[in-house]
Amino acid sequence: MKLQPARLALGLFLAAPVVAQQPAAVDPLARLGWFAQVAGHCYVGTLPDAQSKDTQCYSVVMGHAVRGTIQVERPGSPVFEGEGLFGWDKAAGRIAYVLVAPGGTFTPGEAFYEGERLLFPQRVIAGKPEVRSAWTREGDGYKVTRESRDVGGAWKTVFEVVYARVTP
Repeated sequence: MKLQPARLALGLFLAAPVVAQQPAAVDPLARLGWFAQVAGHCYVGTLPDAQSKDTQCYSVVMGHAVRGTIQVERPGSPVFEGEGLFGWDKAAGRIAYVLVAPGGTFTPGEAFYEGERLLFPQRVIAGKPEVRSAWTREGDGYKVTRESRDVGGAWKTVFEVVYARVTP
């Protein structure tokens, strides 16, 4: 059977909406919000003691997660190093992460957005104030605000560190 040009054109026309309706590929990092945009860059902030520098670098892992490294230094000596892996926990509907520190310490946690603020609540310890870190975008960097509150009280700023993007 010879396919006539008119029938071929009609067939392509009718098939076009089916092709056009295919869902667009979803970026697996999109659920991480603006935090996914830190990947591929390093950031440096000065800690409240005005001497310690905190360098944080981020990269994409297997297209689905963000790996972060942290190195805190005082002039002439490293103070702390660690790593984190951040990804979307579909079941919880939040960002899940695990932090790894020297000595084999593994700290799991979760983060979520409250407006544009990315909140990292810390585990609640009985008898201690509740603590969290709130991250916000600052130009091409970000600001981390450490906050605490007593049970039922208002959140209070403990300290803030502004991280500026740097060339690794």
